[in-house]
Formats: sequence, structure tokens, C-alpha cells
Amino acid sequence: MDIPHIIKDMLTRREGLVIPGLGSLTSAFQPASIRPDQKLIQPPRKKLRLDTKVQTDADEVLASELATRQNISLEKAREQIQKYVDEIHNQLNTKGRYEIEGIGVLEKKLAGTIQLKEAATAESDLGFEALTAEPFELEPPPSPPPPVGKRSRKKRTIWFSLLAVFLLLVGYAGWYTGFYDYVIRKWEQKQQTAQMPPQKKEGNRKETPEKKNAGQKAADTTGQDSQVDQVLDRMTDKKQALMYKEQKDTTDYYIVAGSFRKMKNAQEYCRQLKQKGYTTRILEKNGLYRITVQSFDKKEDALVKLYQMRDTGKLESIWLLAAPEKDR
Repeated sequence: MDIPHIIKDMLTRREGLVIPGLGSLTSAFQPASIRPDQKLIQPPRKKLRLDTKVQTDADEVLASELATRQNISLEKAREQIQKYVDEIHNQLNTKGRYEIEGIGVLEKKLAGTIQLKEAATAESDLGFEALTAEPFELEPPPSPPPPVGKRSRKKRTIWFSLLAVFLLLVGYAGWYTGFYDYVIRKWEQKQQTAQMPPQKKEGNRKETPEKKNAGQKAADTTGQDSQVDQVLDRMTDKKQALMYKEQKDTTDYYIVAGSFRKMKNAQEYCRQLKQKGYTTRILEKNGLYRITVQSFDKKEDALVKLYQMRDTGKLESIWLLAAPEKDR
């Protein structure tokens, strides 16, 4: 079993792998996407990236896997990996490119940097099977409304003019016939009646039919007012529903290097990390003091950095903490 096959197989089970002397391969999940031009749905896959800054692996993950599969010593496994990496560098220096079967092509730029270009074959999916779908037709975009011509504007102007003339005629007719004065007098009588003190009832005098009718009318009026209040309440609820604004997710992701119950111990560990070149921060919640070394806005970027730091072996027992804005 050759080394490229082992690398490809391990990347299907890990988020990252360090190739000593070459760099660190990290894989990030890429969701499914729609290709309208080809009428296909591309399957989810892992997108590979090469980081040449990380070239050492304290855990020797690749060498241990190679020694186990080929039943050889760890020293011989290191020699095979070193020979394979030397072959890659020789071809990059002479031809400027080297193809790793099933993974992609390494290219050396003029500035001396090495970049990975993933292979466009089915093997580059790293174990993911391609998804197929029946071709489908996209709905055409809605056609724009026809332009408003001068005739339509002229018609609307005429209608508004006629409506204004009609309202003026109605207002003049009400003034000429005295209808407005009649309404004002009725309103003043109603106000005077409401301000009069209520009359005391005499004994157990029976209620006359006229009073019964008046009470029934008052109850009807109260019921109508109640219905109006209910309509206003429903309109207010609809207005509040239309004015709803969704809260944005403001979660940050932290790489945690340690957790302590005493602030003194947390500060001492922060001092040790700062001496190693890390930028630390202490987050306190529920009586625990967590020491973070990096923070990210996106979970994908935080996971890539977490696996890189684990592969290098510089920090032990690091983990990822998701902290919403209200908990910070």
C-alpha cells in the first residue's frame, strides 16, 4: 500500500494530516450546491488546503499509520516518508509540479510557494459518492410590468378630478340643507343628557317598556364599542407581527487551552502561554475560568485551526467553545 493511498484514506477519517517536510493538509466540509448551467446538484465534499508552515508532527500520525499497515518499524516508516517527500521536492524544482494520485496536483510558484490544486476526478471526493439528479428547468424570472403610458396617467387625473368635484358637491349640499347644523344640535343634546345626574328609583317600581327599550339600546351601543376595541386590538397585533425583526446570531468560537476553578491558577497558566508566544484571554462563567488562545467568527475556520494545533502537538487537550454574545 503506497503513501498517497494512505494519505487519501486518512483524510476521509480526519480533518487534517501533517506530511513531515512538506506541509499540513486540512480538509473542510463543503455543502452541496446547485449548478444551474449543468442542471445538476453537486454532492457535498471535502475541500483540501495545504499549509506549508506546519511541517512537523510531534505525534507522527502518518509514520505510525504506515508502520502499522506495512508491519514495519517506525524508523523505516520515517525513512519511506522522507524519501517520498524528497521525490516531491525534486520534481517541483525540475518540473514545477507533482501529482498526488487521487488528491490533486502540487504546483511551485515563482515566489517559491507551493499550492495544491485539487484533482477534478471522482477520486478527489475522498470517499464521498457523487449524487445524481434528474435535469430540471428553472422558472423564468417574472416579466416586468408594462410601462405606464401617458393615456393611463391622463385617465387617473380625470378620475381624481371627478372625485374632487363630487366631494365638493356633497359638502355644499350638506351645508345648504342644514344637515350639519342638525348633526351638531343632536351631539349637543347628547352631551347635555350625559352630564345630567341620574334619577333615583322609587321603591320597587316596575320598569316601563320605554326604559327597557332604552336599556337595550345602551347595551347594543356598548356591544358595538366592544367590537370596535377588538378590531383595533387585532390590527395592533398584525402591525406588531409585520414589524418583527429576527435577531442575528452573534456566536463566537474560542480555542480553549485550559480550565481552572481558581483565578490564581488561571493567571499563572496564562503567563506560561504568553512566554510561548500565545495571546490569551480568560472567560469566566459558572465559577470556571477558561483560558482561550484564539477566537473566530466562523465555526469552520475555528475547526481547521484546532486540528492544526492538535497535529503540531504544541498544546495538549485543547478544545472548541461556542460562546453566544449574552454569555461573554
